Amino acid sequence: MAAGLIILLSACLKKSDEIAVPGAPIPFKGQDLVKTLSSEPALHLFNLAVNRLSLSSSISANSSYTIFALTDSAMKANGLDSAGINKLNIDSLRSLISYQIGVGTFDDKLLTNNITTLQILTLRQQSTTLPSGAISTASAPLYLKETGKIYFNGVPVNKTAPAIAAYNGYIYPVSDFMAKLPERTISDIISTDPELSMFNQAVAIADSVFLANTGYILGDLTTLFATPPTAGHPQMLPTVFAPTNKAFNDAGFHTADDLRNFATRYLPTLDYNDFASITYSSLDSLLGRHILFNDINNPPYNIRLLYNDLLGPLINNGIYNTYVGGFTSFYLGIPGDPSALKFKSPLIFSGKNGVAYVKWTNDPKLPLVMIPLDANPLHPVYNYVASNGAVYKIDKLFYPVVNN
Repeated sequence: MAAGLIILLSACLKKSDEIAVPGAPIPFKGQDLVKTLSSEPALHLFNLAVNRLSLSSSISANSSYTIFALTDSAMKANGLDSAGINKLNIDSLRSLISYQIGVGTFDDKLLTNNITTLQILTLRQQSTTLPSGAISTASAPLYLKETGKIYFNGVPVNKTAPAIAAYNGYIYPVSDFMAKLPERTISDIISTDPELSMFNQAVAIADSVFLANTGYILGDLTTLFATPPTAGHPQMLPTVFAPTNKAFNDAGFHTADDLRNFATRYLPTLDYNDFASITYSSLDSLLGRHILFNDINNPPYNIRLLYNDLLGPLINNGIYNTYVGGFTSFYLGIPGDPSALKFKSPLIFSGKNGVAYVKWTNDPKLPLVMIPLDANPLHPVYNYVASNGAVYKIDKLFYPVVNN
């Protein structure tokens, strides 16, 4: 496949996750969120925690918010009765409660009908150290979608009652705290899972062959998978369907040499005269088929896709369900430039009984590929939410049998 070569400057990152657009304005009637929360008898303990943290002053009546408030029974289940709230370290309590408060109004319609999981910003502040050594502080993001249950960062939580409307936002009574985003990167996941050792090798081999034959490594999968998010800065958030060792073996790949021979079958090339054309190796193309990552100059096409996003047909829109990566027009700053590693037909997703399936080819004779669903998303075996994207293990290589 052909694409354009563009030199990637480390500071030139693009916007990533789709920041959710808040819902329609709520009619100006009733009380504000602070007074509404304090008047709900089933949310007494959550309100007590808000008051201990003095968060009422942060929830301005002149701005809009969405509060995911644990019911009293849920607070007690987490050890936070009145005594527990007063005893807990103030910073620990703030970390818990502030992450339950999103900035903006998000009603059920928006949370249900959006194509993908929404990213919203919360009152929790997180700090990271930049390469320069400076400390960057920003609002912690929350990934949210409602499909029967409310999914917080990919983990379902029950909504125990209808959303309560105040004039400056909503209160959702919920059954538990939000799951924190993991700190492990995609690279951490694929390099430590024994069933993904060939996939991890394939990534390293493809990038090394590219470097050896072109002299450039910017835009490589190794860096993409290993780069953690940085507070206050854009992120690259690929969704990876990682073939297991069994998948590689079934397709005819058994050793690192098999992968290397495949990668060097058609060597990558670069036109050094204009730095505007490149050919990718067969292995680059094969790996790209397993990645959803739309690195073009029109954000917000690069977003985090969680398992529940893959169940509905809305994801099959030709944007979120395809890969456009490598050295792309973004780095050139030329909107609409077509040169990139991409595919004529995108992946097609469907769901049945809560399990997601993917169709990777137009061949009607080949069956759908199941994307296994973890029994407990808090202890993943197949579906991993990473700090910088998501990984789904599959027992199929999106490629026909190789005749070596």
